[in-house]
Amino acid sequence: MRSPVIPYSILKALIIPFFVVSASVNILCFSFSSARAAQVEDSKCEIVPTMITNMRKSRIGSFNVWDFTYGEEDIKERFSGAIYDEDTKNTIIAGVRYAFEDGPKTLIMNEITPRERIVWEQEHDIKNLHEVVDFLHWDDFFVVLGTLQKDQEGDRGKAVWIGYFDREGTLVKDKTFTLRGSDLVARDLYLLKDNKNMVLALSVHPHNELETSHSMLYWVNKDGRITQKRSFLVGLENQIEAVEEHNDQFLMTAGSIQLENGRKTGWIMQLNHEGGMVWQRQYPRGASAAFTDIKQYDDTHVVVTGLSAPVGEKDPHIAGWVMMADATNGEDIWQRYYRGNYDVYARASLKSSDHQISVLLDVKNVQNDVDDDEDETENSILEENKQDYVQLITLNRRGIGQQSNSYYHGQGSGAFGMIAGQNNSRILYGYSDVEFILENNEPDGIDNNMFNQINPPTVVSRQGWVLAGVGPERYIDPCQTSKASFR
Repeated sequence: MRSPVIPYSILKALIIPFFVVSASVNILCFSFSSARAAQVEDSKCEIVPTMITNMRKSRIGSFNVWDFTYGEEDIKERFSGAIYDEDTKNTIIAGVRYAFEDGPKTLIMNEITPRERIVWEQEHDIKNLHEVVDFLHWDDFFVVLGTLQKDQEGDRGKAVWIGYFDREGTLVKDKTFTLRGSDLVARDLYLLKDNKNMVLALSVHPHNELETSHSMLYWVNKDGRITQKRSFLVGLENQIEAVEEHNDQFLMTAGSIQLENGRKTGWIMQLNHEGGMVWQRQYPRGASAAFTDIKQYDDTHVVVTGLSAPVGEKDPHIAGWVMMADATNGEDIWQRYYRGNYDVYARASLKSSDHQISVLLDVKNVQNDVDDDEDETENSILEENKQDYVQLITLNRRGIGQQSNSYYHGQGSGAFGMIAGQNNSRILYGYSDVEFILENNEPDGIDNNMFNQINPPTVVSRQGWVLAGVGPERYIDPCQTSKASFR
């Protein structure tokens, strides 16, 4: 028998997370746990164009509605997509199982209830599966987007794969897309509102080094047939990471483009429904920057999330980047950066019914903030609490912080995306590194309890992880009649 280890630091310490927020030359300290303080600060109804938030890690996580880990102890799993079923209130998740990151992977799918009970589970041996990228619901099908790779140890032979599954996770049909002389990498899959086609975003990497890597969009119908396609050969290396349809009027994409000086920058395009470019805009930030997700906020605005790397070696850590932009011309309305003594990735955003914006921050390589006057005992506790974690930031429409929720699991956890769940909850999916105690392995002649306390034998297993976080606290906007309210 093996039982999960509960980190001692989680049982020992409790502190309210706080942030130091800088806007221009003014410094404001406040706690996201108090929405009232943020509302007072926001009472002027003015938009602060840029704010930089210096994050400090709390010593204990927030409460959640439920969470679920899935996998085998001697192998690795991670979830790459999730669907919430409004009829059953269940969550369907998809991901991969693997022994080594560069080795072969199998596709895993299951349906779970809010009580963490598995309704069904499936594992599919998809030939040459390299990664699961996206997961969506289309009428009677669950559709999985992935990348295949023939040469698991090299960087050649990549193709894009789409699988159509029934409601119990059985594979019904699939389609593989290849391009002679190039490798294809799947990026995003978006179901258009007319319900006739999906838009598939992919990266093209030519084998000829003189040719530039670029993006393509495929319009794919339910039979897996390409009905139209569009290439974005703009003379510069580019990558579309996310697609969204804006009010049935046009498409918007977000990603990155490399400038002539080699600098990578955020990139947004507005396209018509045939894929023709209406406008494109670049957003150079720091040493390099990229968008990874885009969501419609209202009729004329979008929220994009991504990352920005600072200039110079004094601050080597990546900052999470959130921006609201005008969907008609790409002009940035406000932008927020989240940084600390670790790397922060802004993975996704989600709009709630009261117009608040939830932002998923994936926090990596944590370095603890320890005050000089703390004693050695306290420092040792902090040392145990260095695991990667996930943070949800709640902003109002002007980008003012209202709430913060930190989620920890196992020896470290990460999340790739977020969807809306029951009662305004926020469902995150990714992985957790779970530590298990190996029982009945004590040397002869040593008391079992004493041995387990001094040197318990353990094993760490990466498992698929899904968490339903509580929804944001109800927010009444004091600026509903202001132009700044984006209504």
